[in-house]
Amino acid sequence: MSDINTGTLDEVNGSFATLGWAKPFISRGTVTREVTWRRGDISRSTSVSGFRPLVATRAGVALKGALVVAVLVSVGSCGSPEPRGSAPGTDGTSAGCEIRDTTQQVADRFSALGKVVSTEWCAMDLTGGSSRVPGPSDIRMVGCFETTAADMQKILGGSGRTFQKAEPEDIPDPLSGSVGGKTEWVTSPEVNEEITGGLYTATFYFDRDSHKVLFDSVNPTRTADEGAVVGG
Repeated sequence: MSDINTGTLDEVNGSFATLGWAKPFISRGTVTREVTWRRGDISRSTSVSGFRPLVATRAGVALKGALVVAVLVSVGSCGSPEPRGSAPGTDGTSAGCEIRDTTQQVADRFSALGKVVSTEWCAMDLTGGSSRVPGPSDIRMVGCFETTAADMQKILGGSGRTFQKAEPEDIPDPLSGSVGGKTEWVTSPEVNEEITGGLYTATFYFDRDSHKVLFDSVNPTRTADEGAVVGG
């Protein structure tokens, strides 16, 4: 499929949605057409205003009717429908959550929060992976990683940041063991904004004693792409 206005293929526009630079949206409108036809000969004499007539109408008594067509068009950056799971934790919380412990993918995206010593995370397709949905999928990446005490102190002690106690919500069951236990999570809207740069949706939680960072994000970009640097 392609963009209605420019003809740009979804393969091109889709990358902008993946980066968070473009979002699908719903557009609604109405159109009114006048339909005329000849009595008793509707199949050959119907004419619709605004379109080339199917068959030119002949002289004679014609019946006129107004046809109002409501048009619901889904218009997006890549022709996809309204995104599902546009905020963390709003879709199926455990479906498709296969635990991974590889650090590279986490470090590529969240290294600005500190060194990734160890991690457990999963990535879930919020669209359900349906082949009927055009364009890129919305991927929820959620998990936690352990950082160093120095990096945790740098995050929590950064100037201009406020932290509030908060309990993570809708965490997939397979990750409950990693994020539960004796933890006291805090979160900061300023840190959330610094890390995402407004390019994607995410909430980050921090536990001082365990040096754990919990991330719940949708379509996170790599740190190198967004240029985020979080320091003291």
